[in-house]
Amino acid sequence: MARSPQVEPGPTRMPHQPSPQRVRSTTKPYLPLDQRPASSSEAAGSVQGAVLAGSARAMVSCSMSAPATAPIAAATPPLSLPVDGSKARAPARFMVKRIVLAVIVAVLVLPLGAVAVMTAAGWLALPYELAVVDERLPGLFRLHMAAAAAALVLVPVALLVRRRPALHRIVGRAAGIAILIAGTSAIPVALSGLASAMAVAGFIAQAVTWLVLMSLGFVAIRRRRVHWHARAMVAVAAVTSAAIWLRPAMVLVREVLMPHADWSFDTAYAVVVWASWLLPLTAVAAVMGLGRWPGRARI
Repeated sequence: MARSPQVEPGPTRMPHQPSPQRVRSTTKPYLPLDQRPASSSEAAGSVQGAVLAGSARAMVSCSMSAPATAPIAAATPPLSLPVDGSKARAPARFMVKRIVLAVIVAVLVLPLGAVAVMTAAGWLALPYELAVVDERLPGLFRLHMAAAAAALVLVPVALLVRRRPALHRIVGRAAGIAILIAGTSAIPVALSGLASAMAVAGFIAQAVTWLVLMSLGFVAIRRRRVHWHARAMVAVAAVTSAAIWLRPAMVLVREVLMPHADWSFDTAYAVVVWASWLLPLTAVAAVMGLGRWPGRARI
């Protein structure tokens, strides 16, 4: 009986006939990435074989390297983290600062702000020097007093609620608007007063510094540089506190220093005007290190 000639299957044969890929893929112990199996069942078997082969090789390599690394792991002592109480003391320091700030607000800021608001509303009489300014700038001087009183109260409140972002934004924006109104109106108010040229220069310098620091804080928070914003607002609070120290310092200078020193009233008043905002700002700069601004501090 004559044997029929063998026909080599080609890639264009029907699916039921074996293809050259099937013959080649059965000789591979694993499935290469550039080889496509002839059928899905055979591909699944090849992939399973590849996974089993890889797992076997990983187990062999781990068993061979275990004796070499075991002594090192056994000789390595366990890590002991140092006990640092700074994080534990941080909430206590924060609470102390909040208590001190709350006491300052309750004892000094609120009474002074209430007096300024009542004076701006006409419920309290103005001193002679301020009455002259009110006559020269009707309406504007009252607006300046009300805005300055609002800024005096809102700035420390914004510092107190800085741990509550939503409330801090509302109070901070209100304080910024009050500072913008009080700072811009302070320049014509200072020029319309009866103070000497040195005292007027001190008031104008305070207003300009106030506005510049507030602008720096606004730009910093818009750029999400929280450290810049926080330090700028602390400096704003220091400049704002001049309204607290101005009158007590003037009483102290007039009653204690002027009788023993050859100072005129204008000279003493000018010194007090400059010192009432420069000394708190210098103290804040020394304590907080405002000269070293962290340029990349972000949220």
